[in-house]
Amino acid sequence: MAIDIKEVLEALTGAGSAEQIRELTEAFRDLAEVQSEMGIAYNSMGKSGKDASKALDNAARSTSKWSKSAEGLGQELGTLGGILQDADNTFLGFAGRLVETSMGAENATFSMANFTKGLKSSINVVNIFATAGTMMIQAMGALALATDKAIVEFNRATGAGDMYGSQIIGLQRDLQVLGVDVGEITQAYTGLVNNLGSFNRMSEDQQRELAKNTAILQELGVATDITTKNYNTLMSAFAMTKDEASKVQREMFVLAQTIGMPPEAMAEGFQQAIPQLAAFGKKSTDVYKKLAVNAKAAGMQVEQLLRITEQFDTFEGAAQAVGKLNALLGGPYLSTTRMIQQTDPTERMRMLSSAINDAGKSFDEMEYYEAKATAAALGLSDVSELALLMNNRFDLLEPRTKQSAAELETLAEQTAKFNSVGEMMKSMLMSVVANLEPVIRGFKTFMG
Repeated sequence: MAIDIKEVLEALTGAGSAEQIRELTEAFRDLAEVQSEMGIAYNSMGKSGKDASKALDNAARSTSKWSKSAEGLGQELGTLGGILQDADNTFLGFAGRLVETSMGAENATFSMANFTKGLKSSINVVNIFATAGTMMIQAMGALALATDKAIVEFNRATGAGDMYGSQIIGLQRDLQVLGVDVGEITQAYTGLVNNLGSFNRMSEDQQRELAKNTAILQELGVATDITTKNYNTLMSAFAMTKDEASKVQREMFVLAQTIGMPPEAMAEGFQQAIPQLAAFGKKSTDVYKKLAVNAKAAGMQVEQLLRITEQFDTFEGAAQAVGKLNALLGGPYLSTTRMIQQTDPTERMRMLSSAINDAGKSFDEMEYYEAKATAAALGLSDVSELALLMNNRFDLLEPRTKQSAAELETLAEQTAKFNSVGEMMKSMLMSVVANLEPVIRGFKTFMG
């Protein structure tokens, strides 16, 4: 006989109110799936129901530690102990008795009447909520210990636990609604302490703001080390303020999303391009963003464009490259003086591309040795770079984005898209755990 979940629920709840049925539906969901799967398995066995029942019963006897009585089986399921805690030993016993009943086997010892009687004796709304409360308390305890462990590891990595421990706990309270956990916050502080030389000389409010920006960017996929090293460059080398440096990093994140580039790749590319871009000072960020947009459109890397254009930084290098290219193109399409005076790497790439196109050259029409010679004259690593250069004009501007798009609050709203339901549940519990930190600290002192 098939199990009618609704009938069972009505039997358990007496009047069978809709509210009680909804509360117990979840507990019976897995039971219904097991019955369905066992029924399908039975239809494909090709043997009699009695033989299949006997085989399942033998398997159950050798692996199951469940009570043989249907009432005891119901109690085990009601407490959620047998299935959840010792599934390997209990599932076959339960499955065997369930299939026996479904098949109507002669030796079936499982009856739905006794099963519902046992289940009803152990399940009620109070027990369900009591079990949920116990599980929540256990989870909060585990998270509290995890919080303590994270701070201890931060102290070992930086030796600054006493200096920033209270900040970490306080910031966790502020960011828990965004799904940022204490581990991510300690990583943010670790990166700032290790990579930003002036961090310890800042005010507490400034430190919290930098850590908050770093933690949110990490939650959105940008590694802490990359963000904190960029902070050090922007603030120490380019003399930007905390707010300016934070805004630049958020703008790069938004730009990456706009042009379809991984945000971490955008931030890491800036870090790698710093040696070549440092001469631009504060303008280096604008130069880099323009480079990134055109490199993405051309299917190239920023480092490729910088390598090609840096040969024009000296008169000797520019004169040699321009002379070779004009000879191949058959005319004075490039000027050595103009290539030196134009310091913007993207503009230099545009001038090179325009010169080749103005000469009426097409990559598809170039002979083998002509393509190789042109690539060599431009200082390209191979002919494939020549194809990419000739097929793009490098005249794209940085796309405009709404001013609010790069604000911290706007980015924080995106974190929900980067967190699973489980992570959000964990963050909810962490809001309570943060208040247990003084208790844990006192307990550790007492044990010491």
